[in-house]
Amino acid sequence: MAISSFEEQQRLFYEKLSSILSVRNQVIADVGAGDGELISVLINKGLGPQARILAIEPDEHNLEILRQKFGEESSVKIIPSEIERIKIDGSSNKQTVDLAFLILSFHHFESEKKAMKVLSHMLKKNTGRLVIWDHLESIERLRKMKGWEFLGAIKLPKGIFTDQPPVFVFSPR
Repeated sequence: MAISSFEEQQRLFYEKLSSILSVRNQVIADVGAGDGELISVLINKGLGPQARILAIEPDEHNLEILRQKFGEESSVKIIPSEIERIKIDGSSNKQTVDLAFLILSFHHFESEKKAMKVLSHMLKKNTGRLVIWDHLESIERLRKMKGWEFLGAIKLPKGIFTDQPPVFVFSPR
C-alpha cells in the first residue's frame, strides 16, 4: 500500500536512509537542507556526542525555519550559503565531513562542477561518502564527472516515492 502524504513518504525515506547508513558520531553535511526534515530525523535517531551536522542552505525562508528548529542545537551548524560559494582555500571544513547528503539539490546547483569540487574538498579522503537522490539526468551528469567513484545504489522501500530512482552513493577519488 502506497503512503499517501508527501511529508510521510519523506520522513520514512529519511528514516530508511539513516537506518542503512552509519551516522553515529559522524560529521554530516546536508547540502540544500531545506526545512531541516532530514536533520530532525538524524537527531531523533541519536547521533552520538561527537556528531556534527552542517546545514548548508541558501534560501532565506528555509534558513529562518532552520534557525527556529535548530538554533539552540549545539550539534547543528547552519551555513547560509550555496555550496558553490563556500571557500575551500584554508577552510576549516577541509576533509572533515564523513557523509554528505544531496537530496533533490544537485539539479539546483548554479555550477555543478564547482559544487562537486567543494564537496570533494569537504569529504574525508578514502572514507567520505556522498549520498545523492535526484533526477536521473543529474545522476548521469555526476557519474561522468572526473574525481568521483560510483559505489552503489540503495533501492527505496516499496510504497515510498514509487517510480522514483534509487539513492546513489559516491566517493571522491
